[in-house]
Amino acid sequence: MRRTVGYLPGEMGLYADLTGREVLDLLARLAGTRIDPAWRRTLQERFEIPESDLRRRLMQQGFYKLLDESRRGGATVFMS
Repeated sequence: MRRTVGYLPGEMGLYADLTGREVLDLLARLAGTRIDPAWRRTLQERFEIPESDLRRRLMQQGFYKLLDESRRGGATVFMS
């Protein structure tokens, strides 16, 4: 049953220095599975995620910095 249930938290507490590909590989190892490279390419194409994006470091800190700058500038940001 556990293998058929997934969970995606709003706050991913992962290592900030990982690339997108490294995050995917880490999650696969934690789940005890091997990701088929052809399936990964299919999903990348479907969601229009270029290979160059998977080589980039995580951008979460940059996103939170932008939100903080907006907040300090007097803006209100609602997130769902």
